[in-house]
Amino acid sequence: MGIKYIYIRLMADWKANLWLAIELLVVSVILWVIVDLLYVRINHVSEDTGFDISNTFLVRIGKVSPRAPEYRGKEDNDSSTCHDRMEIVNRLRHRPEVEYVGISFNAYPYDPNNNTTNVNYVSGSGDTIRNAISWIPIRIVTPDFIRVFRYRGAHGETPDELAAMLEMEPDGVILSSGIFGEKIDTDTIIGKNVDVYDSQLNDYAPRKVIGICNPVKYTEYHSLKNSASVIGLFGPEHVYLLQQAEFTVRVKDGMAKDFIDNLMADSPTQFRIGNQFISDVQSFESIARNSTRESRKDTRNRLVVMVFLLVNIFLGLLGTFWFRTRQRVSEIALMKVVGATSRSVFVTQIGEGLLLLLLVTPLAALIDINMAAMELNARGDFGFLEWPRLWACVGIVFVIMAVMIVCGVAIPARKGMLVDPAAALHDE
Repeated sequence: MGIKYIYIRLMADWKANLWLAIELLVVSVILWVIVDLLYVRINHVSEDTGFDISNTFLVRIGKVSPRAPEYRGKEDNDSSTCHDRMEIVNRLRHRPEVEYVGISFNAYPYDPNNNTTNVNYVSGSGDTIRNAISWIPIRIVTPDFIRVFRYRGAHGETPDELAAMLEMEPDGVILSSGIFGEKIDTDTIIGKNVDVYDSQLNDYAPRKVIGICNPVKYTEYHSLKNSASVIGLFGPEHVYLLQQAEFTVRVKDGMAKDFIDNLMADSPTQFRIGNQFISDVQSFESIARNSTRESRKDTRNRLVVMVFLLVNIFLGLLGTFWFRTRQRVSEIALMKVVGATSRSVFVTQIGEGLLLLLLVTPLAALIDINMAAMELNARGDFGFLEWPRLWACVGIVFVIMAVMIVCGVAIPARKGMLVDPAAALHDE
């Protein structure tokens, strides 16, 4: 009783099997869409983000309104504001629980705002090589910012070593590995000049490449392949940005629990400089939760839909094959009379469902390919139609549905396996 026999049985009852096949086809396509998204999400979440937010905080510095009773002196100018903010930063650095304080502009993780740039490299042959993804983020940071989030070099450089590169070469830039895609190995351009677009000049400016770091993602749900960036020094020429700058803090291990409460308690007395003061402190773990809430909610909803579909598949198959078994009691009895074993009866019952799934899977795969070509699925690292990912998801869906079929058919198949031929034929 091999596959040929099971196929003949399916064809003999083709009307009922046709509706079951259509059900399996529809569910297979829907499951593929869900599995495809989850596949992309899981791959992205499992990648290294390129940063570490443990024990880190975002400190916001506010300004007292000139109309407020506690406003001090005459109205502040840009110079005094920047001076007062730097004084607050220096005081933060001297707190015993603080390890590093970084200053940056549109650069910290989970920040929805960013500055972008383009990078060109002119090779020795005169060809201009551009970054693989247009308008990549440029992070203007102080060396301590790298230490706060523990960026790492592409060749194992520590955060301290990367920070030292910026300190030693203030006019240089650190590029992400793979910034030019497959066009050129970034290691070969260390020490050479690249042209970086400067929005202030509205033109490209030559900058020396002083190091290569690992790509840094905005959130764990972003693609590592699309996370190339440029890191430049937040130097004296950027002092005008201090009024919009970000202040990030890493505290020492074991001292993060009460850091926010302690700092805010000291803010009115120790961190009120002129009319500048620490207005808010937020942990990056909290920022990460808020930033990724929608992505996590969407992932959870799709998991619920998939579980709902699987439960319905299970119940549908259980009912269908239970009814079939009841109808085929005499047929099963005859099979056993002519020599079929209980095991072969069990295998035949399950084999019908699996063969039916095997027959509809190629058609489902064709529909999946067309949906990917029409960009109706999740976007991956290289687009919507990625062949390895597509076949992996088709395989995953097949395995999931095969398990559901086995689970849904096992109970009625076992009942059919235990049929007593003599009693069944006598009743007939």
